[in-house]
Amino acid sequence: MATQLEIELSSHRSDPFPASVPGGAVYGPVDAVMVGSDVWGLASKVAKQGALDALELQQLAEMISGLASSIWAFPHSARPYYARLLLIATLAYDQSVPEDS
Repeated sequence: MATQLEIELSSHRSDPFPASVPGGAVYGPVDAVMVGSDVWGLASKVAKQGALDALELQQLAEMISGLASSIWAFPHSARPYYARLLLIATLAYDQSVPEDS
């Protein structure tokens, strides 16, 4: 049975990049293009291996913070795309953090 993370990754894979976001655009602390590939890479690793190392976990936490603080700066039509990225990052983080943390 697929996890919620795997389901969201699969859904995200079929979403086109928002046309309303120009390449190289930065919204708050978020590079609109790079954040997608960075979240995708780390979340895919969690889905396959179940955990991240401490540095990767810190990087993912920074991406979550950046996305959460800048989601309203994105064009309205692009927000669902970045909201899903935020969800994917959060699911990956939660799945990767040791249970006693």
